[in-house]
Amino acid sequence: MQGTFYLPRREYSTKWAGFGIKQPPATPAAGLVLLVVLAGKPLSALLTVRLLGRPLSVSLPVGAALAQVGEFSFILGTAARRLDLIGNAGWNALVGAAIISIALNPSLYRLARKYRA
Repeated sequence: MQGTFYLPRREYSTKWAGFGIKQPPATPAAGLVLLVVLAGKPLSALLTVRLLGRPLSVSLPVGAALAQVGEFSFILGTAARRLDLIGNAGWNALVGAAIISIALNPSLYRLARKYRA
């Protein structure tokens, strides 16, 4: 079936059927991963740059630039799946967070640079 993709939960929900989704998304896991990626990573980068003595005008864009899932996360995720450390739900949460964070990153970076001046 073209245009249909499957998500980890086993229950079928008609709420998602209109979007071509056969199962509802695993929102708790995906939401937690997304929170870490969009808030935790940028905040730690911002604080690190500030501790190195750089002004907020420099540290804010650096933090925003790091607010996305990197390629290495997929390498770690693949290794974790092979070792049975994460299941399909964890992998789907990683992929979902990656898609959302990569899509939002240009806007976040643009907004951070806007407040730079």
